[in-house]
Amino acid sequence: MRPIWILMASACLLTACGGLTPSPVTPRLPPPPDEITRACHAPVVVTLASGERDWLADRAALMACRARHGAMVDWAASVSGR
Repeated sequence: MRPIWILMASACLLTACGGLTPSPVTPRLPPPPDEITRACHAPVVVTLASGERDWLADRAALMACRARHGAMVDWAASVSGR
């Protein structure tokens, strides 16, 4: 019975040392460029009358938004060192 108490007491004492380890340093990252953090435009409501013109404008806005998000991913990878 006594060895179990010694084992349990040593386990409890070892867990108390966990708080003494230093915390990892929080990295200070530069802010991302403003041109890649703009919000995307809302989708265009395409009506039968506006048809192809609004659809093309909506597709162009979608491609520009995708390029900005790709640039954000590239920025985050370069900052994190990946």
